[in-house]
Amino acid sequence: MSSWGKNRRPPIVRAPNRYVLTVRAYEGDPARDSKIQGAAVVWDGLEPGEGVTDGSGNFTLPPLPPHGFNVTISGGQTDPPMRGTFGEHWRGVGLGRDQTVDFVLPFDPTPVPVIVPRRGLVGLDGHVFRDDDGRYLAVGTSLFWAGWGYLHDRQRLEDKNLAGLHAAGIDYIRVAGVLGGRGGDPTLVDSYHDRIVDPRDPRWTEMIAGLTDLAYDVYGLRVQWTLLMDDPAVPHDVVVGAFVAMSHGREHKIQHWEVCNEGNGFHGNHAGMKALARRLRAETPNVVAVTAPSTFDAAPEYADSTANLLTWHTDRETFGGSEMWRPVRSARAVLELPNWSGAWSSNEPIGPQSSGSHDVDPLRLTMAAVYTWICKGAAYVLHCGAGIRGGGAWEQRPDRIGLGIPPNLPETSNFSAICAGLRMVRTILPRDLPNFTWANSSIAAGGGHLFDVQEFQDGKVLRAMAGVAGDGRFVVAPIVAPSPVTLRAKHAMRFELIDPMTGTVMSAHQLFTGQIGRMPAAEATIIVGQLT
Repeated sequence: MSSWGKNRRPPIVRAPNRYVLTVRAYEGDPARDSKIQGAAVVWDGLEPGEGVTDGSGNFTLPPLPPHGFNVTISGGQTDPPMRGTFGEHWRGVGLGRDQTVDFVLPFDPTPVPVIVPRRGLVGLDGHVFRDDDGRYLAVGTSLFWAGWGYLHDRQRLEDKNLAGLHAAGIDYIRVAGVLGGRGGDPTLVDSYHDRIVDPRDPRWTEMIAGLTDLAYDVYGLRVQWTLLMDDPAVPHDVVVGAFVAMSHGREHKIQHWEVCNEGNGFHGNHAGMKALARRLRAETPNVVAVTAPSTFDAAPEYADSTANLLTWHTDRETFGGSEMWRPVRSARAVLELPNWSGAWSSNEPIGPQSSGSHDVDPLRLTMAAVYTWICKGAAYVLHCGAGIRGGGAWEQRPDRIGLGIPPNLPETSNFSAICAGLRMVRTILPRDLPNFTWANSSIAAGGGHLFDVQEFQDGKVLRAMAGVAGDGRFVVAPIVAPSPVTLRAKHAMRFELIDPMTGTVMSAHQLFTGQIGRMPAAEATIIVGQLT
């Protein structure tokens, strides 16, 4: 693995002396299994309060020896009347209130994973996200339906999605504050009709706070709240005001705000979008985006805006000579916007079962993130079909069912391999890469490149975009090199050729100006180095 740059997220810390045992009770019929609700637990030899119940039958215990122990359970609701077991060890003892029973701890109980989220308020350091743990190359994922899931399918949301996203190394989820409903107009087709998130729901305010807390406190995930995925059927200011109020004390749990998705809910009222972005900037300390621009100059949504982040939907089209690699290199389009030079996020790129063209290849999607960061993007969002509706009736339509969109994100094709690639490249790349000066590999735009770009022409390399820091650190990312490539140095330098999926250093080089190195044929390589 390269020693040039580290971007590891804080590790999952396992508390070595704290365990969770679940108390279940039944009368010989597993179908009647139930937990002891709200019980208090007293362990012999422990101080009061050292055994803590979460109110649903799960008890967190300090270190205990692997031999029999006495326990008193009192005050719980037992329905039905039951006999007891702890873990896998059946003692055949009646488990009534205020009774003392013996049980045996497993010899090696599994420690409870204690998730340590990134700390502090998320801000921007140039084009890079930064919090109290420092700069980081942010990775999010679309989970539009999480608000609906919190209210209607909580266990699946947690067990089948949030837990897997944290384990995969995702930093944040992109969630809709308002989803479906079409502004209450029954004449409009609504693909979210069974996934509606409506601010008129009396539980809505509780949901936006509860989901923000759940994601961060339990699963170490921040939330990018896209406030309006649809017309809310209530004044926009009401929605924004609720999010502002919710954020107080939770500012560090929010990745950033996005006023709306693709202008939804505003019917072309760009001034209205920018006014809400201005309010969010004035009343919260968080990063704010308006929406994904509707034109290639971003002027309607971002000209004269106070937003400090642009959310961009990169081109997913796969036509042309580069075919499936075209969406990877399309990240450069943001650098050509005449009305924006600030930080940006690749908010809805091509991904597994994304609408229109889609891609499940782990290497290409990993390199799409690399190209985002090289092209001065602060974040890459893994955008999958499963993150849009989380199942539902729309995905069962004849024209949709053949797409094979799973109901849960971690069940997405190649999800584990894609996320492994995203984790790996973040251990290779410098964490401040989006602040590097960008260089292209074409003849017309290759003047700032580290290598002689003439060697990349005539189909030898599809693209080899680069970033160069003021202190001489550099990254180059060649893609689609069907045969070995000459690397002719334009400066004295040292560098490594690294496999992006494994982190293997394939070769190391030290060159003077004009000297050449060789890069083997590969679909993708990362070159990390230093000018000397």
